[in-house]
Amino acid sequence: MKYPGLAEFRTCRQCGSCCRQKGYVKVDKQEIPAIAGYLALEVEEFTARYTVLSSDRACLNLGEKEDGGCCFLGDDSRCVINDIKPRQCREFPLGWNYPSLFPVWSAFF
Repeated sequence: MKYPGLAEFRTCRQCGSCCRQKGYVKVDKQEIPAIAGYLALEVEEFTARYTVLSSDRACLNLGEKEDGGCCFLGDDSRCVINDIKPRQCREFPLGWNYPSLFPVWSAFF
């Protein structure tokens, strides 16, 4: 069952809650050069510094900080790469149905 009101979610409040949840952020091969360029890094340096190979070896995921938060979550709880963040992040929470996140979403409704 989807969370009531989730369809009305339209504006990210940049609270950083979604960036602290367990899980992986897949980075599509088309997104890698764009993010690397945004950070003024070569693709190889970006992938070495900020990504990890998925457990099924099918894709790259963004790395995490020691506390489990996204490697691009700033100290101010805002995304450091917000202007160019991966599609998975841009589309969150639309299309997601994870009961463990319902308490996070409840703050928006």
